[in-house]
Amino acid sequence: MEKNKKISLAILNLNEIVSLRIILPKLLKYRYLVDEIIAIDGGSTDGSKEFLIKNKIKVIDQNKKYSSFEITYLKKNIMDAYWLGIKKAQFNNVIIPFTPDGNMMPKYLPKLIKKIKQGYEMVIVSRYKDNAKSYDDTLVTGFGNYMFTKIVNLLFSGNFTDLMGGYRCVNKNLFKEFKINRSNLTIAIHTQLAIGCIRSKKKYIEISGNEPKRIAGKAQVNPLINGLWEVFIIIEAYLKKNLYKSKKKI
Repeated sequence: MEKNKKISLAILNLNEIVSLRIILPKLLKYRYLVDEIIAIDGGSTDGSKEFLIKNKIKVIDQNKKYSSFEITYLKKNIMDAYWLGIKKAQFNNVIIPFTPDGNMMPKYLPKLIKKIKQGYEMVIVSRYKDNAKSYDDTLVTGFGNYMFTKIVNLLFSGNFTDLMGGYRCVNKNLFKEFKINRSNLTIAIHTQLAIGCIRSKKKYIEISGNEPKRIAGKAQVNPLINGLWEVFIIIEAYLKKNLYKSKKKI
């Protein structure tokens, strides 16, 4: 058991006031399970930043402007927020990136955290394990996740059911060991981490959990762009046998 692991939860927010009013009170019920909650704000104008501050959440501003190309094709705004959450977290043990749009249910936090403290390096809430279901999937996103999960399992000998599920606990050391940094962090980060865990023989586990529909607002996911990034990352990793492979001896 690794009971002394320090856990940071990073809320990734951009104009999610409607969802936050519903999700944050539920999330704060589990505040005692984590060592800190921070929020990365991408320039919200709807009062969500002020709402977080009012609820005693430390807010870190992204403070960067992006071109349409960077937002649409590189997803730099999203990935910079993700990376900022990792870097600004006070503790160096575990990070939980959390989107407050309603897709991630706070009630799964106790089980996530229990598993990470049992010694797993990555714990994922799988939307497709056992009887779990995503109510936010479209035909395209559901099929895409299924296809890429099967491909990664086949090519790299994994046993994932939800390769692209974003609700997870991750040991922050994995980013360093797999040499994932801001320069090569992509929208396919979950696939990068999955391949790294398989190749480095890291302990990972999935727990089953439903994904509700987004409460409000518009999702920033573009299935075509995201799919192309998945293809690129998988092909690159398949051709480069040591990519994302830790040199640390187990």
